[in-house]
Amino acid sequence: MSSVLSVFFKKNFMYFMTYGNCEALEFQRMQAHYGDDSPYKTLGAFRRARRSDNLSPTFKKWRYRNADKNQYERWKAIIGEGNMPKTLDDFQEIKYNKGAKENYAHLEEVFQGYSAYKRDNPDCTPSDYRTALKLKEQGVKGTIHIPPQTVDTKNYTYSDEHINTERQHGVSRAEAESYIGQAVVSITQWKGQRIAFYSKDGITVVDIAKGQIVTSWKKEEFDDNVKSIIKEVVGSGKG
Repeated sequence: MSSVLSVFFKKNFMYFMTYGNCEALEFQRMQAHYGDDSPYKTLGAFRRARRSDNLSPTFKKWRYRNADKNQYERWKAIIGEGNMPKTLDDFQEIKYNKGAKENYAHLEEVFQGYSAYKRDNPDCTPSDYRTALKLKEQGVKGTIHIPPQTVDTKNYTYSDEHINTERQHGVSRAEAESYIGQAVVSITQWKGQRIAFYSKDGITVVDIAKGQIVTSWKKEEFDDNVKSIIKEVVGSGKG
């Protein structure tokens, strides 16, 4: 055998020996982790799965378990424990099972939605985001902000004629402004022109374009929809 071939076989022999030992050690770790429930009963079966071009779903659950655990905990913090698969194993099942792609895609969409929500609501918490999602599911229209937006109404006009003469809400300017300050959620409508501030004591709507407090009413006039919004937000720990 030529010296070139000798060197080639020697290098490759060492490679396969090292590679094979690594596989054997990993197989042992898998057996120690799973015990009698190990998905692969023999080293040969484990090696075939490990060397597969696409990797089997079963092997992916093992190879990426630590990374999936971190992902599972991150997603659970944002999406909510009650909205996530109960265990890491359940999470991996929908992640690597082709038949559960829609379930995984939905969780991924919700998780990614938090980043977008936080851009517009930098002080929001994961709980705030989940509450906003619930309000949307209940049919609340407009852009929901939890915590509520802030607006300085010092130089705004106050539509007293509409609020008290026409509608007879009996709300003073001071009261209307207090509802803004005590709001637990604000909802932007009219393509961003108007913002409604919801507090436990009353609601105030301002027109940003006009610089005006356009309407306000007390809690005694809350309808069922408003009560539902307030209950959802306050029940989440706000207010």
